[in-house]
Amino acid sequence: MDPRRPHLPRLATNLAPHDRQLTAKPSKENIPIRRVDTPVPPQEDGETIPPLAGFLYEAPTKPLVAKVESPVAKVKQLLYEDAFAVRSSHNSPQERVARNSVVVAELKTNVQSKVEGFKLAGDLAFRLAQVYQRPESNIMVSLQQDVCLFFDASLPSYLLKIHALPSLIAPMTNVRNTDLIQGALYELIRIPADHGIVLYFPIPEDNLGINGTTARGKSRAWNAPNRLRAPEFSRLSLAP
Repeated sequence: MDPRRPHLPRLATNLAPHDRQLTAKPSKENIPIRRVDTPVPPQEDGETIPPLAGFLYEAPTKPLVAKVESPVAKVKQLLYEDAFAVRSSHNSPQERVARNSVVVAELKTNVQSKVEGFKLAGDLAFRLAQVYQRPESNIMVSLQQDVCLFFDASLPSYLLKIHALPSLIAPMTNVRNTDLIQGALYELIRIPADHGIVLYFPIPEDNLGINGTTARGKSRAWNAPNRLRAPEFSRLSLAP
């Protein structure tokens, strides 16, 4: 080599083997997978939740849709709650008074039945005792036949009024009882259900009296100790 000629610059291929290993870019197969830890800010109580390992992503969210409850669904819910509501114990004085209370029925028809009036009233009292699940002696029936009732021209019709404690009158209870009572009246006087009216009147406990006291007074007598009971309540039956 001519010493007068300048030396050429050193190429990258002339690097030492260990230098090439340090500057060479690693292949994708050799790149290790790194896990990113996302820190979480401390909570209000001073505790810090451990960071979540891995890559975080936002899950897709569904749009919120407001559910509008229909009036029919609300009525069904009210009827369901009324039918299956949790009530007080069956051994409480209020429940015992309700089971032994009197149910009064007033029946008016614009026709004369072939059955004698007293027997018809007794048959109706027997059916009402089955409907309201109480002794027949706790049912009072008032019957008036061949009265002036105008309903759907001159066809036979009837008007029935039921008076009972509020605990015996409820939406689902009235639906069930109306079907049973009108079915019984059709068997007794042969008037179809579409020509009969049934009215339900709740009577407060203070307004229903029998045996020298009211329903509320009887309930209070059962609540009071035996030594504090008034003499007028001593003849009341305490049988459940």
